Amino acid sequence: MFATFRVAALSIAAAVLLANSPMASADQTHGEPKVCIVRPDRGPRLVQHAADELARYVGQMTGGGVTIAKEAPKAAERPTTVILSVKPAADRLTSLSGADDRRRLRDGFWIHSSGNGQLEITATQPIGLLYGVYEYLETCCGVGFFWDGDHVPKRSALPIGDIDIAQAPRWPVRHFGLSSCWGLAKWHHQFRTMAHRKQMIEWMVKRRINRTHHFFGPTIAASGQPAVDVYGISDTEPDNFTFAGWPGCLGWPAKVRTQIIKDQLDYARQRGMTWIYYLAYGNLPHQFRQTHPQYKYVGQLGYSATVLYPDDPQAARWSKAFYQAIIETYGTDHIYQDCPFVESTGATDAEKSFQLKLTAAREMCKVFKALDDQAIWESDAWDFGALPHVWTAERIKRYFKGLPQEMMLIYDTAGLGNPFYKRTNYFEGTPWALGILHSFQGDDHLHGDLAHAIGAIQALSKDPKADKCVGIYHVPESTGHNVLFFDLTCHLAWRPDALTLADYLRDYVKRRFGEKDLPRMLPAVQALVGAVYSGGRGAGVMPIYQKLGCHYGPREWWPIVDDRKVKNDGYDNIAKVIPDLRRAIRLALACRDTQQDNPLYVNDMVDWTRTYLAHVFNWAVLDAYRALNQGKAKRVAASVAMARRCLKHIEAILSTRPDFSLQAQIERAMKVPGANPYLPWYMKQHCVNDLYSANEVYEQLHWYYGPRMAVYLGELEARAARGVKTITWKDVEARCGAIHTRWLEKDIAVPTEHRFKGTTMAAVTAAMTAIEGPPGKKRP
Repeated sequence: MFATFRVAALSIAAAVLLANSPMASADQTHGEPKVCIVRPDRGPRLVQHAADELARYVGQMTGGGVTIAKEAPKAAERPTTVILSVKPAADRLTSLSGADDRRRLRDGFWIHSSGNGQLEITATQPIGLLYGVYEYLETCCGVGFFWDGDHVPKRSALPIGDIDIAQAPRWPVRHFGLSSCWGLAKWHHQFRTMAHRKQMIEWMVKRRINRTHHFFGPTIAASGQPAVDVYGISDTEPDNFTFAGWPGCLGWPAKVRTQIIKDQLDYARQRGMTWIYYLAYGNLPHQFRQTHPQYKYVGQLGYSATVLYPDDPQAARWSKAFYQAIIETYGTDHIYQDCPFVESTGATDAEKSFQLKLTAAREMCKVFKALDDQAIWESDAWDFGALPHVWTAERIKRYFKGLPQEMMLIYDTAGLGNPFYKRTNYFEGTPWALGILHSFQGDDHLHGDLAHAIGAIQALSKDPKADKCVGIYHVPESTGHNVLFFDLTCHLAWRPDALTLADYLRDYVKRRFGEKDLPRMLPAVQALVGAVYSGGRGAGVMPIYQKLGCHYGPREWWPIVDDRKVKNDGYDNIAKVIPDLRRAIRLALACRDTQQDNPLYVNDMVDWTRTYLAHVFNWAVLDAYRALNQGKAKRVAASVAMARRCLKHIEAILSTRPDFSLQAQIERAMKVPGANPYLPWYMKQHCVNDLYSANEVYEQLHWYYGPRMAVYLGELEARAARGVKTITWKDVEARCGAIHTRWLEKDIAVPTEHRFKGTTMAAVTAAMTAIEGPPGKKRP
C-alpha cells in the first residue's frame, strides 16, 4: 500500500479565532495578521497540506491576512488558535464505534472547542487530520465542496465555541471511478487537462473518497510506454482501430500519455488516495493478432477483443510482462481489477464458458501474486447479471469456493438498484463493496432517487449479515453531472446513519448557495428533487433527441414511431413533473441578483433549464406523435413548433458555455505534438457510437441531434397534412443516416453567427420566457 505516514505525536497551532470569544473577529490591530496558521518545519506532507488548506480557505473567507508560522504566538499577544494534532492514541477517537478497525480509525478526527478561544482538530493519522480540516470548513464555516467548484462564504468571524464533532467513517473504503472514455471532457476523462484532473481528485479528497481507479488496457492511450515496450506498438503511425466502435488505441505519443498518468497517480497519492489498476488477463493489442497468427485466440467475445486462452502459457507470459511494466512505470497500491471476459461467453456452452472464466480468475491471481505479494484481486458482479445463463446460483457458489478468498474483493456493480449480494449469500463470505452505477451508459441528464439511496445504504449499514462489506464504490460511466446525487451518496459513504433527506437538502443549499439565500433556494431545490430526483417514470427522463435511432435498449427511449410504440410512453408522468421543474427554476431565478456571481448557481441554472426544456420537448414530441395517430394536423403542428423552440433554446444555452464544446477540445488535443490525426474522428465517433454515451454536446446538438429531429418532425407535419396517421423508423432512417455520416466526416465548428448573443443567464432567461409564454398566456 502507498506509504502511510506514521507520527508519534505532533501538534500544530493554527490561529483562526479570537481568544476568550466564541467568534473570531476578522478585524485585527493594524499591522497584525487576521489569522495565523502554525505548523512544524518538518512533518509529513499531508499534515503540512492540511495546514495549508486551512490557511487557504480561511484567507478566502476573511479576505486575507493569513500567515503561517513555526510556533504559536504567545498568549499575551491574544491570538486566535486552532490546534491541529496527530496522536496515535487519541482517546476520544478510539472510543468511537468502529474504531476497533484500524482502517476506519486512521480516517477519523475530533474537532472540539477547548476554551480560551481555542479549537482543536485531532486525528490518529495525517489523512484524518486533512479530513478534519475539511469537516470544520464545511460543517462549521459553511464552505461547499463540489466537483464543479467550491462555494466559500465571506465571514467577518469564524466559529469556535460549542463545537464537538467526532467521526470515523462507517466503511474504510470509499471509491469513486473516473470514466476513461474519449468523449467531451466535461463528461469523460481521457482528454481532461491536468488542471481538471487535479480538480476532480481534490473534490474526492474533500468528500473523503480514498480510492479511485485507472484503466490499463494494452494500448498506448490507456497505458502509455508499457504498451510500447512490451508489445512493440508504434506511437508514430496513425491508428483508427476501434473496439466495437469505441475509440481506444492511439491518442497522443506514449511519453505524453505516460506523463499524464504518472502526474495523476502521484497527485492523488500525495493526498492519501489509493489506485486500483483495471487490467484484463490475456488481453492483447489488436496488432498482436497480425504479428502472432500462430496463437489460438478465444472466440465468442465482444468489443473486438484479442484474448489468449487463460490456460495457454503464453497468456501468463504476456500478461505478466505487461503488468510488471506497469508496476515498474507507475508503482502500485496492490489492488488489481479484472472480471474475466466480462459480458462475453468465450464459448457456446454455458459450462464451458464458466470454466473459461474460472480458469482465467485462477491464473491471473497466480500472476498477481507472483508480481506482488500484497496483491488484492478485485472483480465485480456485473457479469452475473449480464450472462445469467452462465452464472447460475450453483456456479456462482462454485466460483467463490474455487478461488483464493484471502486475496479477493468484489463490488456489487449496480448494488444500489439491483443488489446481487442478496442473491449470492453476500458473495459467499468474500469481502465486498456496494456499487453505485449511476449514469449508466454515460447518461448526463438529471436523474436518480435520493430517498431510495438513503434507505438502501442505511439498511446496508445496519444489516448484520453485511459484516464483510468494506465500503461503497461509485462506478459511474461518466462524471461531471448530477452534482446533487453524487454529493449525497458521498456523504452516505462516509456517515449514513444520521442522515435524513430533509436535513441533507437544507445543508446542501447552505453549502452551495450560502445561508442568506437558504429561505429562497431551499424551496427551489426541493421542487427540483420532486421533479427529477424522486424516481418514477416521469422523473429525470432522457431526452428523446439523444436516442432517436438507437437500435437497442428500452423501447421507451424514443417511442415515437409505430415500430417502437409502447403502452406507457411516459406522456402523463412527464406532464406531471414539468410544473415542478418550472417552479424550481422560477424560484431560483428570483435569486439572480444575489447569486449570479456564484458560478455554481449559473451551472445549476444551465442544468435545471436544459432539463426543463428536455422534459417539455419530450412531452411535445410524444404529443405530436399521438396527434398524428389521431389525425389531428393542427395539434401536430402546434406540438412540433413547441419541440423546435425547446431545441433552439437548449442549443442557445449550450452555445454560451465553453465546457460543452467538443470543437474546443479537438483543437486543444490536436496541438499536442505527435497527436494521432484520427483524433477528431475518434472523439466524434465516441459521441455517436450506438448512441450509447449520447451526451449533451453543443456541436452535436447543432449538427446531429437537431437535424435528425428536424427530419422526424418535418415528416410528422408532412404526413399529418396529407392525412396519413402512421410513421416508422424506415420513413426517416436514410436521411438521419446521412446526418450521421456528415457528423463523422465533416468539420463540426459552428459559425459564430449561430451562437446566442449574450450571457449564459440571459440565454436561460430567454428560454424560460419563450417556453412559459408571457403572463396570461396558456403555458405548455
